[in-house]
Amino acid sequence: MQGSDVFLTLAEVAIAFAGFASIAILFRRRDQGSWTPEDAFRYRSMLANSLFACAFAFLPLILGRFELTDQALWPTCSALLFIYYAYRVSANVPAAFRLAAQRGEQLPGDFALNIGNATIVLLLQLGNLLAFPFDRGPAPYLAGVALLLANAGTNFFKLVTVPKPSPE
Repeated sequence: MQGSDVFLTLAEVAIAFAGFASIAILFRRRDQGSWTPEDAFRYRSMLANSLFACAFAFLPLILGRFELTDQALWPTCSALLFIYYAYRVSANVPAAFRLAAQRGEQLPGDFALNIGNATIVLLLQLGNLLAFPFDRGPAPYLAGVALLLANAGTNFFKLVTVPKPSPE
């Protein structure tokens, strides 16, 4: 498998997000129970996206050790990423809409961006599995892992830039 340094770099960035998030949360620690539901959702999502981006960045390297051909490796990786994303979308999209509805607001922009990214990833992985509209290969999978990391980055940015809610 070629391009393994790209996947290793993605894994490093993913771990950095998870680590920085934990540090940022320590410095932004909120009193017991004062987390907004949106911030708690963002934090869980950011941590999961970071850790799974790391795992999916290592996946081709691990599966490649089993001497799979590229014709078998990339569809396998795409299938596993597709399953993960489908699960995350089915669990998180209803939760995001519920949070917005409880507040009587529209879906926050960062949540909508994450849903859009997830849709693109699902379509890319499906295209890689079906070899339509492009040939099977590492590019759709790499884009999927990168967008998973972009979702983590969006959540991280929102967590560290949203002001602490004022006490009521």
